[in-house]
Amino acid sequence: MGFTEAPFLHFPGAIAIYDPFSKYLFSGDIWAALDMDWKLIADDFEDHIMKMNLFHLDYMASNKAARGFCQKTEPLEIKAILPQHGSIISKKHVVDAIKHLSKLECGLDLIYPDL
Repeated sequence: MGFTEAPFLHFPGAIAIYDPFSKYLFSGDIWAALDMDWKLIADDFEDHIMKMNLFHLDYMASNKAARGFCQKTEPLEIKAILPQHGSIISKKHVVDAIKHLSKLECGLDLIYPDL
């Protein structure tokens, strides 16, 4: 994967970087989280979802953009997701993080739900 486009997550020119040696996905703002009780690694993923949603619901463009990016990750073996804001998502939560993002209604989905 190397550098891959992640358009409108959350700006048109967004990218993510996959390191094939460490198998880490440096996701930029994707899977970012806002948290007053920050931890280096998200240990309780259910609790972490709320913290990611605080960022994603307003900043990510749409579920279509999110799903498109999630599809790009399918062939990758990801050992950890390292967003630029918030906690690292460890291997045991990677699949859950991708599933959550692929189903998350955000941005335009919430502003124009009937379109």
